[in-house]
Amino acid sequence: MAQVKRRVSEYNFGEELNSLLDKVEASLDTGDNFDQAAMLKHLRTFFEHLHQQAGQRLRKDLPETIDETPLTKCGQAIEYLQRKDVLTEKMQSLGKAIYGVLSNEGVHAIKSEREYVRLCRNMVAEYALVLFFELERRLGNSSG
Repeated sequence: MAQVKRRVSEYNFGEELNSLLDKVEASLDTGDNFDQAAMLKHLRTFFEHLHQQAGQRLRKDLPETIDETPLTKCGQAIEYLQRKDVLTEKMQSLGKAIYGVLSNEGVHAIKSEREYVRLCRNMVAEYALVLFFELERRLGNSSG
């Protein structure tokens, strides 16, 4: 999680994203099932904004990637990143699957189990590191 937070800061994606991760980390082993559901909502918000910020960064650095895709919709932002050669097709599918779990176990759940929070936290962190890696690759390949 520390690496993810460092990358968020390096890319200037907003300290609000790191604050969401801090909330999850601070409350992971405490609180009841209602608190666990709130943490999943924080992870979902982080996940949504991570893709939005990655898309905005791509558009800023590579204006030729600009299109009409609304980056505020997570599924469409994930698809955009795949179409613009940041995510592979498999990573796009994984991103959508993670978002589905975050949505079903978080936003639509009144209560959630700690195990789902741990699973989602770890999946989001590892996925985010790959997303940063692939975004850097794509931005680095733009000059060739």
